[in-house]
Amino acid sequence: MRRSSPARTRRRAASGVALVLVLLLPVLPACTATAGRTAGAACSHADLAAARACLAPRSASAEDVAAVSLLLTDLAGDPAEQAAALVALDGSGLTDLLVALDMVGAAKPEHGAAVAGAQRQVRAAVAEASTAWDCATTSRIAAGLLEGLSAATAVAYLVADPAGARVDLRLATAVGDALHEWERTHDQLFTMLDSIGPAGAPSSPMASALPGLTHDGSGMLVVDPADVALRHLGEHGTDALGWLLADDRVAYWFGDRDWAVAAGHAAPAALWNAMRDAVATEDDTAELRRLDDEVVVLWSDGVLRAEPDLAPEPVRRGRP
Repeated sequence: MRRSSPARTRRRAASGVALVLVLLLPVLPACTATAGRTAGAACSHADLAAARACLAPRSASAEDVAAVSLLLTDLAGDPAEQAAALVALDGSGLTDLLVALDMVGAAKPEHGAAVAGAQRQVRAAVAEASTAWDCATTSRIAAGLLEGLSAATAVAYLVADPAGARVDLRLATAVGDALHEWERTHDQLFTMLDSIGPAGAPSSPMASALPGLTHDGSGMLVVDPADVALRHLGEHGTDALGWLLADDRVAYWFGDRDWAVAAGHAAPAALWNAMRDAVATEDDTAELRRLDDEVVVLWSDGVLRAEPDLAPEPVRRGRP
């Protein structure tokens, strides 16, 4: 039986605390600017921040959700204005907007389709705007995305669609940096537990859009943004290789991080395989050989012994 280290025990506890916080979350005021808002009262939809303030789970109307969608549609017509609007909202504001929409969708299933549409618009807007942000702005926004309740689900959602809404490589790597820094600083995984709804799907609309969620063994689903982020980085091919090999990231993502209590080792393995698949010729580069050597050393006594197919085929052929 594999023993859990104190750090791993804290990691499990962290996910459990996140769940309790979600379950105990009080009903938010209907509108920040007018805390005493009553049903049918006017709410400002002047910009995304104002529109978000109207998204109280139990009192938000179809018009409140539609206002967010309309604002995003208008911004999509002017890329520069869109990029500036999202910068003004900042990373924490983006997470807050997505989570507020999520809570409306969970509390009012009749708004589910409209909520999902607005969330997809947020993701598409971030994907397009991220190509215009400079490195400092991108890093600040990525760090801000990790702030707030249910941030893990929001981060995973934003980077989960590389085919339809592929965020810029700088943002993808900045999210990886932010997760790397947060987890090492807090000595716990940046994950979230989500309950399973009556239809067998996650209770969170955003989580319902995430591929391959794993069960934690007690009836909950594990939302792990690192799993999604590493898979997304693999879509950027060898452009992500330099990021992976810098600053001891291989040692953390393939060694220190306890994937067994999160989403499993498939994501780092997918990134490893993607690095190899992106090579145009059969000749290995020095960087890929270095990656192979480091991962084999880290995984040879445990992960690869249990799941040898996680390694790229050339590595399986060449490994003793």
